[in-house]
Amino acid sequence: MTTLRGMTWNHTRGYLPMVATAQRFTEIHPDIEIVWEKRSLKAFEEFPVEKLAADYDLMVIDHPFSGSWYPHAFISTMADVMRFADGETTTLPTHVEDAFKTMATVEATYLSSTSGATPIPT
Repeated sequence: MTTLRGMTWNHTRGYLPMVATAQRFTEIHPDIEIVWEKRSLKAFEEFPVEKLAADYDLMVIDHPFSGSWYPHAFISTMADVMRFADGETTTLPTHVEDAFKTMATVEATYLSSTSGATPIPT
């Protein structure tokens, strides 16, 4: 089983939808598990998001200052794709399977949204 790690903020709006979506996703894709962790907005503010992005597969952030780091989270990956397309390198640091996992997560989110809420055991 593949386990993906996710990070979001410790608010009902941030954490509970991710856990519910992960539960539904695993029902559809039983070979992939998504485990969500949470931290306060203050903790997001005090720790470089780029470093969090290196440790987690998925991140959901709802913070007014998120726009300042957003471009940097993708610069390396996009630069690698451009070097590959230009023939400067023959390998990519990421795999197409990563994109499939992302799209499967998005699909599960849509399905979860259209089928109503999934109760989270407490």
